[in-house]
Amino acid sequence: MALRNSTVEDGSLEECLDEINDFVQTLTRYPPRMIAMAIRAHLEILLRAMLECDLCTREDVQQFAQELQQEVLEEIDA
Repeated sequence: MALRNSTVEDGSLEECLDEINDFVQTLTRYPPRMIAMAIRAHLEILLRAMLECDLCTREDVQQFAQELQQEVLEEIDA
């Protein structure tokens, strides 16, 4: 997804993924389905806020959702 006004100072995607992964690993008392549902709810709020702040467009969100679906289903079908 294209982000408007994104800079190198925002950190790298790899660093962000590592931090999120470390946090998710601490949620051992919750089943994976519950974690996925909570992440989905959080992502919905985050994307809506990004839209409201003009950090992305509706088309960006649609493309993001389509790519996510394709990547998940391709992984399963492979």
